[in-house]
Amino acid sequence: MVSKYKWIVAGMAVLIGLGSFVRPALAAEPVVNNYPFPFYDAKVSVFPEQPRPGQEIRVVIQGFLPGTAYGIEFPENGAVAVSFDGQITRIHIMAQVERTADVGLEVLVDVTHGIVLGPFSEGPYEVVLAINGDPWAGTKFVVEADAGDPPIPPDSQPSFYARIEFEPARPKAYEDVAVYVTGMFPSSDWHIIDKQLHILESYPEQLSVHLTVEAPASPALTVMVPFREKVGSVALGEGKHPVRGYINEILFQETVLVIGDHGEEYTPKALPWLLFERSGGFIGRTQTIQVERGGRITYQTTLDIGDRAPVAQLEEKTLSRLRDLLASMDFTQLDPLYMPDHTIADGYMYRLVYAGYEIVIGQEAALPNDLAALKTLLEEIIEGQHVKTYWISFEREGGFTGWWKAVSITESGTVEYRQTPETGDPNATGFLEETTRQDLAALLAAVDFERLEPAYKTELPVADGYVYHLTHNGHTVEIHQEAVIPAELAAVLIQLEAILDGQHVQDIRAETTSGVPYWDRY
Repeated sequence: MVSKYKWIVAGMAVLIGLGSFVRPALAAEPVVNNYPFPFYDAKVSVFPEQPRPGQEIRVVIQGFLPGTAYGIEFPENGAVAVSFDGQITRIHIMAQVERTADVGLEVLVDVTHGIVLGPFSEGPYEVVLAINGDPWAGTKFVVEADAGDPPIPPDSQPSFYARIEFEPARPKAYEDVAVYVTGMFPSSDWHIIDKQLHILESYPEQLSVHLTVEAPASPALTVMVPFREKVGSVALGEGKHPVRGYINEILFQETVLVIGDHGEEYTPKALPWLLFERSGGFIGRTQTIQVERGGRITYQTTLDIGDRAPVAQLEEKTLSRLRDLLASMDFTQLDPLYMPDHTIADGYMYRLVYAGYEIVIGQEAALPNDLAALKTLLEEIIEGQHVKTYWISFEREGGFTGWWKAVSITESGTVEYRQTPETGDPNATGFLEETTRQDLAALLAAVDFERLEPAYKTELPVADGYVYHLTHNGHTVEIHQEAVIPAELAAVLIQLEAILDGQHVQDIRAETTSGVPYWDRY
């Protein structure tokens, strides 16, 4: 264990890590603490792979932070700790992950960091990355003068071919789940001397599984011996629970315990206030607009010819006229289908959905006056008339409450909010601070939207997770909570979510957030 080593200061500073697991847990008695998984999929690499004596090496650390509210601090070049156990020299890189903001996106943020070390004398070395005081990842290398295959550094432990298993494999919410570690010992003289199961307080809860095994005191016959050890039991709520397994504090597996029915993703979406569709015609494309109560329009077409932006806003006078037309109509007296009395080659078909009513209209069908006026106005809107285009549109939906909230920003800095449920003024507006507008423009310029994926999703859905939609310059990106996204995109989302929550905006006419503080952030 590292604690047995004699520490030697290399450079001017030694970083002391914070945080550790609490007391060991007995089987079926998991310990609850507040230790999150701060750095996912950590990897340590050394370049060059076969350094020579006196040569500097570059250690590259890669991994993912659990969200945009977290930051990681690495030591400066050379500011590391070194220990020697008589066989191998270990270089300990002590990094610190801390929560740097109260609120952030729960997406995995890519981190790559390089540290220059050396020069080194001949011998075997191991680089160990510690996160908040706990060993997290590492690699080994050999410094030698002669060319040829380097000697293999002594392993700290053999491979146990270990894996984590759950019984039942797909439990229901708050059902007892037994946690096992299954694997192979290299001989019959290996023994499990301690086992621990920790529940890490977060949402959803996370698990860490620990086994301490003891090597034979004397040489033993090499024969693989299978083992299956119950570490403990848990009863957790519905969701996707990350699990990490350790043998002698060395990570052997990362997996997920899925509780409840998550066979299909659930991404609640606010229903549009009004939907209008035009299909057919000479070129046979289908065009759809979804109009929200506040006048925001989303365009969709089966043949993208680039004739308009996918998101726009109705002019105020047109929105007022549309509302008056709808209010004057008695949909209970309208027919569900209106067709002409003659055949029209390459004719259009129209579909209108409003307030639970659906009306289908054929081209040149005879219509009541108010319905004909409504159809004419909606066709003009579908052709791009009566609208002003947004610079940015950003939406957040889902979460614990299932709310949908959106902000649209013009290039001049005008900000418009909408949300469901509609508390306060659904059309609240404001003006973006000029420095924020400039910063946002710079962040957007750093993102190569042409190379972005249309959607960033997780392998398994996140219970009560958020889904974000960002539209900019004709590009729309969908991002699911805990999905892995480029760092440049994450920087844009951090800024946009701050604006969505009312930061950096001046002269807002009406409050758009919930009357319960921070309720819409759950």
